[in-house]
Amino acid sequence: MGVLFVLGKALLRLGKPADAVAPLQRAAALNPSDEVSVHYQLGQALKACGRDAEAHRALQKADELRTAAMEAAKVDTSVAGAR
Repeated sequence: MGVLFVLGKALLRLGKPADAVAPLQRAAALNPSDEVSVHYQLGQALKACGRDAEAHRALQKADELRTAAMEAAKVDTSVAGAR
């Protein structure tokens, strides 16, 4: 996890979702196809700010990444079991 993610998550936990959005967006932009947590936290921050359409996109991205990671894990375990 990067510093921007940690900062954004901390701001969100402190009840400052508007302040959390920018660092979380930057963290997501730096690694758009990785880190389910970044996209999830960004979605939560955007939702708390009333930016529902953007929140939906971020949460959808988090779900897509989570699903892809689960599928990859299934492939890894099936390959390992075939040895």
